[in-house]
Amino acid sequence: MSKYWVIAPQNAGLPEIWEKVWQFDLANSVISLGWKELGDISNYDENELRTAIEQTYSNDNVGNKTSRTFA
Repeated sequence: MSKYWVIAPQNAGLPEIWEKVWQFDLANSVISLGWKELGDISNYDENELRTAIEQTYSNDNVGNKTSRTFA
């Protein structure tokens, strides 16, 4: 069975922010993850990113951390 990701910028409940972020993402060929607490992750490898997520979101339940990672 194939797996698919659905990606949407920001919270759709805030349409003015959603549109601004979506237009930025389209113009720059990127997608925003919304992990501002992690800072700049552009130079992290997968293990460094997983470690940063675990440290930053250490109080989140396992399901929340898993949904933030690559699983």
